[in-house]
Parts: sequence; C-alpha cells; structure tokens
Amino acid sequence: MPRCSPLAALAAAAALLVSLLPADAHAQRVRTTRTNLDTTPSGAEVFLVLESGEQPLGVTPLKNAKIPRGMTTLRFKKDGFQDLLETIEVTWKTQSYVFNLLREIKPAQLEFIAASEFYGAKVFVDDQEVGVVPTSTSVPPGRHYVKVVKEGYEPWERWIDASEAQKVAFDVVMKKVARFGSLLVASTPSGAQVRINGAPRGVTPTVIDQLSEDNYLVEVVLDGYPSHSEQVRVTGGQRATINVDLAAGGGGVGRVRVSADVEGATIFIDGEDVGAPPVAQEVTAGKHVIEARAPGYTKDTREVEIGPGETLVVTLSLKAATERAKGSLRIIANVQGALVSVNGGPGVPAPHQQEDLSPGTHFVTVSAPGYATWQKSVTLPPGGSQEVVAELTKAGRLEVKAAGGAAEVFINGKLAGKTPFLREDLEVGTYEVMVKRADGKQEEFTVAVGTAKPVSLNARFGAKDRRVRHRAMALSAQPIDRGYGTMEVMLGFPTLAGLRISGGLTDELELGLTYKSTFNVINEFEARAKYLVARSRAFAFSGEGGLGFGLGGEDRNSVFARATALGSILISERAAITARASLFMFTDRTGPETLEVDGEFPHLDRDTGAQLLLGVSGEFRISKLWNVFFVVEGDPFKGGRSLYDQSWSADPLIYTNVGLSLLF
Repeated sequence: MPRCSPLAALAAAAALLVSLLPADAHAQRVRTTRTNLDTTPSGAEVFLVLESGEQPLGVTPLKNAKIPRGMTTLRFKKDGFQDLLETIEVTWKTQSYVFNLLREIKPAQLEFIAASEFYGAKVFVDDQEVGVVPTSTSVPPGRHYVKVVKEGYEPWERWIDASEAQKVAFDVVMKKVARFGSLLVASTPSGAQVRINGAPRGVTPTVIDQLSEDNYLVEVVLDGYPSHSEQVRVTGGQRATINVDLAAGGGGVGRVRVSADVEGATIFIDGEDVGAPPVAQEVTAGKHVIEARAPGYTKDTREVEIGPGETLVVTLSLKAATERAKGSLRIIANVQGALVSVNGGPGVPAPHQQEDLSPGTHFVTVSAPGYATWQKSVTLPPGGSQEVVAELTKAGRLEVKAAGGAAEVFINGKLAGKTPFLREDLEVGTYEVMVKRADGKQEEFTVAVGTAKPVSLNARFGAKDRRVRHRAMALSAQPIDRGYGTMEVMLGFPTLAGLRISGGLTDELELGLTYKSTFNVINEFEARAKYLVARSRAFAFSGEGGLGFGLGGEDRNSVFARATALGSILISERAAITARASLFMFTDRTGPETLEVDGEFPHLDRDTGAQLLLGVSGEFRISKLWNVFFVVEGDPFKGGRSLYDQSWSADPLIYTNVGLSLLF
C-alpha cells in the first residue's frame, strides 16, 4: 500500500467535512430589517410574496416584522375589502408603512319571478339584456332602470334605487296588448246610415277601423226600407263583413207587445227608450233588438224578427244582480322587511297579494324601520287586478318638548300630537312646526329634518333659560358646564411642567387635553373625557377616561390609558376637595435600541405594566376668573414606571402637581 503524506490526508479530511455541511450553508444569507406595517382599517393578513409562493407574516398592525432588504412585494388581505399588492424598498433603517384598503362593494341582487304565462319574457337592466323570466341578476348599488318585454304584452318597467347587498324581488305582471280589428258594412241599396252600438258611423259602404276585440250591435237604416240590426263579433287583426240586402226585407210594418216581470223596468227597442212595460209599439217589418233594464237587475235582451202586419208578444225576465266581482291588489316595496297594511288591517311583509277586494277605493300603507311611512289610495274596478310599487324614502326623527306643561304640536298646520312629542318616521324635508299651549301661548319653528341627526325642539314661550351655572372646578368630579372652559398651568414632580385645557360639551360631559413634560426624558399628551354620574349641591361623583402617548429623547416613547373614579365635596362654589382612584396602564420604551448586528436588533428595552393610583386634589377660588389647585397621587403597590428611573432621579411613587386655573 502506498504511503499517504500528511498534507494529502489533511486535504482529504477538509473535503469530507465540506461535503457533510448542509447545502444551504454555502448560500448567501438573506439580510432583513425590522419594519412596522399597518393598514386602514387594521386587521388585514400580511403575506410576503416570493418566487416560491406567499409567506404569511401576521395581521396588522404588525410591529418589527423581518422584511428582506431591497424591493419587496407584500400582499394584504381582509374580508370585505379588496386585496392590496404593494412593493416597498427596504433599507437598513427601520421604517413604518400604513396602507389604505379599499372596501369591496357588495352588489345588489334583483330577482324577477312571474306566473307561467309570462315565462320567457326578456329582462333588461339599464337597456342590457340579462336573461328571461324567471331569472336573477346582480347590479352595483345605485339607481337602475329595469324592463321586461314579451311579444303580445305591454312592456313592464320600473326604476329601482338599489342599496349595497340588498335583495329585491319583482313579481312581474304584464298586460296584454290591446288588439284591434275592422268592420266592413255594405248594403243594397247603398247609402244607408250605419250605427255601431247606437253611435252613427257613416253610410254604406263603409269600413270602421280600430275596433277592439268585442261584440257590437250593428244597425243599417235607410228611409223607405225596413231597418236591419245584428250582433257582430270583431276579432283582433281581422276584418268582419256585413252585407245587408234591405230590399229583401220587404215593406210594411208590424207590431210588438213587450212586458217585463220587474216593476220599474224600462223597455228599449233597437236601443231607443220606449217607456215602462207593458209597451205596444209599431215597428217596421224585419229584425229588432228588444231589451229590458232595471236598477239592481241584470238586463234581458231578445233579438226578434217581425213580419209585415204581424203582432209579436215578448215577455222579458230580469234577474237580481249578484255582488260585483271582487278584485286583487299586489303591493311591492323597494325596502326589504317592509310591512304592508290594506285599509288599516294588520301589517304583513312585502311583497303582498291582497285578494277578495270589493270594487272601489282602498287605502294602502307601507312602513319600515328608519323609513317614512308610504301611503296611497288605489281604486279597483270590478274583477280588476292592480300592482302598486311603494318607493319608501329614508326617515328623520323630530322630538318636541314644551315648558309649562303639555302643549299641542302642529306640523305644516296639521295637529300631530301633544308634548312630549316624538316622531321617528318623518320624511326628509323642511317643516313648519308650531307648539301651542292651553293658555294660548305659542312658538313657531322652521326645521330641516334629515337622516344624519335627530332634530330636538324645546318651546319655552319666551321664558329665559333657568340653568344654574356652576363655578368650574376642573380637578373635581363636577364637569364644566356646557359652553364654558378652563385652562390649567401646573408644576410638579416627576413631571416638571404641564398644561390642561378643558371644555363642557354638555352639562354632564366634559372633554379635554393634557400636556405633561419631563423635558428630554418624556413629553406626554392625553385626550380626556369626564362624565357626571350624580350631583347635588354639596357632592358630585363622576368617571373620567383618558388615552395618550409620549415622545422623548434617545428613542423613548410611551402609550397609556387611564380610568379614574372621582368623588368631590363641593364647598359653596368656593372650593372642591376630591378623592381620586385611577387604574393607569402603560407600555413604555425606556431607552434606545442597541446597535444592529447582522441585520437584527437583539435587544429592545420596553416596560409594560399597570398602576393603581390613589390620591386627593383640592381646588380653591382666589378671584372671579382664577383658582389655585394641588394634586397628590400615590402608588401603594409600588409598581412604578421604569421610564422615570433616570441617572438624576428615580420614580418617587408619589406624584404631585400644583398650579393655577383660568376660567373662561
């Protein structure tokens, strides 16, 4: 065996060691930078788009996500919003990005249904064909024109204001197109007068056009000849023909005797009133139409032929008229969940088909929460059927109160009720409102009622506002009165200086801003709201909440929230002593990030915790516009904030402030 030199053995061992390393150990390391990502609104899933696929990073707001340096593509996904694809350039420096998500508009759904008679009718939305009945289609929110057409029927048309994700069902009912025919009337000899249902229509020969499908009584009359009458059926799209040989009827006259079995009846011969029965009448020889009519009875009609010199006896029998045929009414609403009431009956969901309605006028009411009540009177003919579309509009709210007892409320001159008055279904618009008290005093208002904000009226009938203004004590449990404000300048420890501004939004609600500074250590800003729970002349109880943030030197920052219970003793508008109990929650960055090592930040100094602070404050009047105050709060559980631990001081766990308050 040949001997192996030490150098060759060392090279072989190195080659073996390299072959045993993972394949990706030779690959270039991907350098990343911590990046802050957020979306408006938050809650979106974030994916890193790579050639090999998409890698999930988390859900916004995303803090300190490791993003590869260079041009990087991100995808954001959230239910109800469009996917967002963004490309950013990531450098060595930490950056923050906020992206806006566009809401995904949900289309409205239109559904067209109908009786089988109308199946196959073409449906058009905004003049674009979308299918045939029955069918459904999606449309974007907004106003749309819909039309349904079928040969032989009149077009069915509607305008619809579709809301997002709304489902609107249409029950299509179409009317047949009226069909017309014509009638040719000729006679021998010609020149005879022609009457159609008693109305003159020219002389023979003649053609009468535009006659709708029906039965007609046709009379042909020529002096010196017996008249001729007969019933003719006219069919749409066709021409009926009558050719009368008047000479064939012969000459001479006959006689007819007519009786009826109902007292008060009237007899008509060839459409002419000849009086009450019994009737004896001479007529020309030939065919005649004899009719008896009486109120409350169906008419009886006979067609007879009388020869020259002949006497014909005709007895007509009338029957009591039955109840007129009832009809139906279909009501459709443009708002889902609307209730329909016919003639004051109980509300039923729309669309609604009301059957067995007597001919005449009926009153329809359609209502839905948040919409003005829709009302309409509809007149039905005997056996008729109608469809009504209720176009409901958004409603506004009107509330009326009155000083000195109950008063009548008139809207646009009509009595609407008594105070306290509340109406939540007023149609949007401008109204003249008058409030009238029993003693004759009245007050008038012109108000614009909309959907965004309720309208509230308080009729005082000339009386002054008797509200008692409380002296502002900004640190007490008593909120500042509506329309007034205060500004406090303070000194303290560990926060060295501060400024507060507060104002009364209502007599129970106060809003404010606070700024406190520890100079280079931290500068904190807080938005506050105080709400009164109970108050008497000597005591007040309220709750106060605040949210804030802070910025300081060396990358320090803070975010905090505070909830405080306040109880005050009020001393004759001159002083207020207040007990305070606060839950204070915070998350603080207490120092700078360490230096970057291989694209990583291995240490980030942050302090998160909560404190229960108990304390007392006092505020005292020194002039009409100025108060002095002090605040002392302590942390009995010694939680403390590391943010206050600096080289020149430590968190004292007792926080004090004194200052001046300006009232305005």
